[in-house]
Amino acid sequence: VAGVQIKLPPVAVSRNDAHTFKPYNPAESIGSQTPALPYIAPPPSQHCNTLAMIVIVAVVIVATVFTAGAALTAMAPEMAASAAATAGATAGTLGATMAAGAAAITGGVGLSGAVAAAAFAGGVAGSVAGQLTGKALGVQEHFSLREAFATGLTTAATAGISNAVGGGKTAAELAKLGEYGKVAATGVASYGAGYAADRIAGLDAHFSWAGVAASAIASVASSKLSSEELGALHLDANSVTGDFVQGFTGDVVGVHARRKFGFDDRIDYGAMATDAFGNALGNEIAGVHAYRKGVQEQFEQRIAQMTPQEQIAFDMAMEKGANEEQALAAAEQFSRLTDRPLDAKHPTFSVQSAPGDGYSSEQIDAFWDVVGQTAGSDGFASAFVNAKEVANLVPIRDRVDVLGDMLAEMNPTDPNYAGLKQLHDVMTDALLAKDVYYDHSIPGLLPEGITRIESPEELQKLYLTPAMLNDPKSGYFAAVYRNDATGGY
Repeated sequence: VAGVQIKLPPVAVSRNDAHTFKPYNPAESIGSQTPALPYIAPPPSQHCNTLAMIVIVAVVIVATVFTAGAALTAMAPEMAASAAATAGATAGTLGATMAAGAAAITGGVGLSGAVAAAAFAGGVAGSVAGQLTGKALGVQEHFSLREAFATGLTTAATAGISNAVGGGKTAAELAKLGEYGKVAATGVASYGAGYAADRIAGLDAHFSWAGVAASAIASVASSKLSSEELGALHLDANSVTGDFVQGFTGDVVGVHARRKFGFDDRIDYGAMATDAFGNALGNEIAGVHAYRKGVQEQFEQRIAQMTPQEQIAFDMAMEKGANEEQALAAAEQFSRLTDRPLDAKHPTFSVQSAPGDGYSSEQIDAFWDVVGQTAGSDGFASAFVNAKEVANLVPIRDRVDVLGDMLAEMNPTDPNYAGLKQLHDVMTDALLAKDVYYDHSIPGLLPEGITRIESPEELQKLYLTPAMLNDPKSGYFAAVYRNDATGGY
């Protein structure tokens, strides 16, 4: 009927009752047909297996040191024997092999093809041993020969860098000596060596100047902190505990330094401690600590066995700011002075051997004046070499003065006059040529009657200024000398 409203009851399909109708669904009678899978626990994280990682790191170090030692013994037995003697090991024993390997990978036996080859072989063997151990312990899935090759290259390069820059010393040892420039240079060079090794081996490698800067800063900061911590805790750097402190400190400082430069390195102190302990344990087993202790003991013996004259030189160097190693080098410079004739025709032009045995006070003054002028810019090692050369010239200056006196008494018409005059002038010019490269005149170097004009007032009279005589950019150095007898310049 038009206009009549019809109400329909609501329908709900979730239940059946007298007011609803739900179509038949056979799936509900059969139930779920989805297969039931057993629960599979997630694999454990690799970094959680602390004991396995310690074992792997220790195996890597022992295999590296042993292989490097065996290779060095085969290729350079003299170097290997020297390293064994340093560590106090008997030749032909396992200890001797380990000492040779420690010397090779730390740069303690100099730079040579045999050392580089031994370090490379050790690095490859260590990587192979570490990877196989990791697979056996279930913490590594794949084996990579490229990784082993890259590790060998890095080990060889690091050994060379350690010797060339740091003299085979650890970063903490260099920091103790105040050689922070060498610490930074070692960090930068090691970063570059690692990058180059990975590229050569065909591994993914990314170079970053931020990484270079982070390596330098981290090396300096961690070495300084490690050195201070070892001193405060009275720990021996060449022990498991001391090595652990150095390694852990280096890892912590390193990761935070890299994060400051924008790297997203994960901070995991547990992994850092594991790595540091594994390295310390491996170094102890492999004899690296024993070798380094031997090197330190030899250094201490050299200081204890100095002669009285060497002790004086040692103390003077320490007073001028040298560290113990630099001061010992100064003392040895004195002990190595030997007679050195100017030429066969003039055997009297020679230098005596040592202070207290003919080494004059003028020579000593000249030596230390050169050290004082050049150590700050050239370093003590170079300064000592230059100082020795100048000290050797002082007796030659004496002979020039003798020739000058002889010429003053001779008649210019004497047949020998011209030859002696030429010899006198040549030797005078040689002494001036040596003196000119120092900031001020070396005492005892200039012949009698020759004066170096140094004051700005005197130079101004000659229409000169100090700046006109020294150009650091070009390396040009000049000086003005006056002949007091003639008044000439």
